[in-house]
Amino acid sequence: KVRDVTRSIREYFSQSCELKFVGLSATKLPPQALRLLLQGVAANTHLCGLELDLSSCELRSAGAQVIQDHIFEATAISSLDISDNGLESDMVTLVLSVGRCRSLRHVALGRNFSMKSRALTDVLHRIAQIIQDEECALQSLSVCDSRLKSGTHVLLAALGGRAGLAQLDISGNAIGDTGAKILAKALMSNTTLRTLIWDRNNVTARGFQDVAEALERNFTLQQVCLPLADVTESYRINPDRTKEALHQIQQYLQRNNQRQSEGTELLQGFRTHRAKSGKVRSLCQQLEEQLQHLSHRNVQAFQADVLAAQEVLHAAREFLKLLPSLYEGRKCSSDEDSVNCILAEAAAVLTNEFSRNMQ
Repeated sequence: KVRDVTRSIREYFSQSCELKFVGLSATKLPPQALRLLLQGVAANTHLCGLELDLSSCELRSAGAQVIQDHIFEATAISSLDISDNGLESDMVTLVLSVGRCRSLRHVALGRNFSMKSRALTDVLHRIAQIIQDEECALQSLSVCDSRLKSGTHVLLAALGGRAGLAQLDISGNAIGDTGAKILAKALMSNTTLRTLIWDRNNVTARGFQDVAEALERNFTLQQVCLPLADVTESYRINPDRTKEALHQIQQYLQRNNQRQSEGTELLQGFRTHRAKSGKVRSLCQQLEEQLQHLSHRNVQAFQADVLAAQEVLHAAREFLKLLPSLYEGRKCSSDEDSVNCILAEAAAVLTNEFSRNMQ
């Protein structure tokens, strides 16, 4: 029976075609079962973007070794939650293995940091190095509910470097106002982080104010989940200052989201204009070929039309030279409409002149 069960695990995960999420949280998962699961996923050529939740599965060292052995092969897994698994003694090597996996986009490591200070510092430095590695594929990291306290400073400082994370969850780490100040400093230079989750960190009005001032210079962070527990306590002690800081944070986030929306519209406008400019170039080429053909015939009756067409051709080419600088100027939507009208008008003029030429 045991052999049949183990065979069925591998077969199921190797043959599933539509699987997107596997939730085994709070399941006491034997190492052999985990190995068969990962082997099955590795053998499956149909799956992609799979989310695997192994939190609170009592994996410990044996499970950590299985993950290190097979995570590179299981390229269908894009999200891995291994929080709360008693992995403290294996975190250094496990973090290196996970960080080098090119398929993983999100990793949750929380509640695996109950270790001595020196070992903890080593692990956090390894994590900081990985998220700053240009070849690291991770976009999202969670170390929530780990009570890292000042240890979190290593990760927060890394955000100010080459870190490529788009989302970070540091909730439940008691970073305090000192940690909030380090976070604020990092946000001033960070250009990749889009979402920050940071509740239950003992941050007061002073910490919120530091982050608010930093966001004045950060134009890319779009979502900061409301730290309700910290806000409640801070508001009880210093309501006015807390309210003002949160209002500023909200204003800057709205500004950043608006800029992102305008950037998306600009990109769509650029694609539309580029397609129309291609039409103008094509018409220019056709018109030039016809003008060369007429020049050899030396027909006096067409002379006025030829001159007019040459003027239009010159104007269109000058406009096409100017077009790239208009895009680089990143104009607002009203200016985009103007460019759109000019392109449409140029295309219409060329079409009319070409039709007259053919006649």
